[in-house]
Amino acid sequence: MPKVTNLTPQKKDPRRYNLFIDDKFFCGIDESLILTFKLKKGIELDKETLEKIFSQSKLNKIYNRALDYLARRPRSEKEMRDYIKEKITKYKIQISNDEDLNSTIESLVDRLKSFNYINDLEFAKWWVEQRIERSKPSGLIKIKSELFKKGVDKSIVEKAWEELAPSEKDLAKAHFEKVASKYDLTNQKDKKRLVNYMLRQGFKWSIIKDMLK
Repeated sequence: MPKVTNLTPQKKDPRRYNLFIDDKFFCGIDESLILTFKLKKGIELDKETLEKIFSQSKLNKIYNRALDYLARRPRSEKEMRDYIKEKITKYKIQISNDEDLNSTIESLVDRLKSFNYINDLEFAKWWVEQRIERSKPSGLIKIKSELFKKGVDKSIVEKAWEELAPSEKDLAKAHFEKVASKYDLTNQKDKKRLVNYMLRQGFKWSIIKDMLK
């Protein structure tokens, strides 16, 4: 039966270890796996256990990559699911069917959610804040569209907007007054250009037309 012949800390990350089976490198593992499988030098492991260790080591690697991905900026649940699925393919983790694949993805997502690393409401708040505070703020229509593509539910977006944003009318008015001087509002073509610009920023026509009076 295969035997653990060595467990050595990795140079780049001492929290991870190189596992050697029968004097050959088998895989890199986290400390948690050493505890879970009670690994130590000299212990014998059957093929099924080795397969579990190998699969879990890759999933832990994906989890750590997911944390790095989150460190760059907040992510929606959908973004994380897509990222994890991509990494499962990249690391060639053998999963027998779509049901097991979805279950594996959900288990990693749930693990991230349990630490509040992903939270669609907090993500939506962050996104709204970023979009309304920049020099060219976005209206609710555009923000909804952006967050919909990231899998965030409409009701969550609206709640985030209500908690963080000024009234859409006030936001649109402040930006309109900032950019209006660049257009000749007595010229119909210029006025249309301004209207189209405000629409592209995601502001409602009903709000824009009131500012043209």
